[in-house]
Amino acid sequence: MEEYIAGSWEKPLHPANTNHDIDDRSPAIMQLLSAFQHWIYMYTNGQMIITNIQGVVPLLSKPKIIDLNPEAHWSHWSPFEARDVMNQFLVRHTCSRAC
Repeated sequence: MEEYIAGSWEKPLHPANTNHDIDDRSPAIMQLLSAFQHWIYMYTNGQMIITNIQGVVPLLSKPKIIDLNPEAHWSHWSPFEARDVMNQFLVRHTCSRAC
C-alpha cells in the first residue's frame, strides 16, 4: 500500500506506450527516466530494464522490472513477453543528452 498521489497521473514509460519520442527537446524528467532505463539496460549487459514508470512527477510509482532471466523472482513476465518488451525498448529508445 502506498500513499495517495494527488494530481495529473502520467504514464511516461508505460510498456503499452510505443510513442515515447524522447529527445533533447523533451522535458528533463522524461529524458532522465529514459536515460535511467538505458543505464539499467547497459549496467546489466542487456538483461534488465525498468518500465511502467508512472505517477505524478516527482512522485513515481508502479515500476516493473523486465528481466530476461526466467528464474528472477520479481519477473512477472513470461520469457517471450520479457523479450518482446526488451525489443520494443531497443527499437524505441533514442539517446538524449541525459544518456
